[in-house]
Amino acid sequence: MQTGKHSNKASQRPKIVLSCPHAQCDIPNYDYEEHYCDWVAEEALVELLKHFPPEDVFHIVGRDKRVEVDLNRKPSRQRPFRKSLMAAINPHDVHVDVHSYPDTDRYDDWWKYDFVIFNHNDEELVKCIVDEVEAAGYTIKVLPG
Repeated sequence: MQTGKHSNKASQRPKIVLSCPHAQCDIPNYDYEEHYCDWVAEEALVELLKHFPPEDVFHIVGRDKRVEVDLNRKPSRQRPFRKSLMAAINPHDVHVDVHSYPDTDRYDDWWKYDFVIFNHNDEELVKCIVDEVEAAGYTIKVLPG
């Protein structure tokens, strides 16, 4: 399900695109054996929205259960969430995919950080983001894209 503003692809004004693919959580966060959903990611997205003018941001929240379809994986490309997301993103936009990780995740140490960012093709932008996040007192991990 799409929420938020949808800007025209022809627009040249960069925007921030916030997506939350694993927000659909049907089990309480204390009653799980696997990381089936991101229990606090939607709440984090809502908090992020408070810091941007509405006209500068597009946001979308996934409502598919992660155990049925992972909206970050190739098989989900035909799902409404992915179609809306791809229609909203311009090459000059900044896309932030909002997740949350349980502190018992056995596969990586992302849960130790306030932010995890993937360095894709604009290293200068990533450095600016890292500097701002750290200056605000948060921890951040940078990974290759």
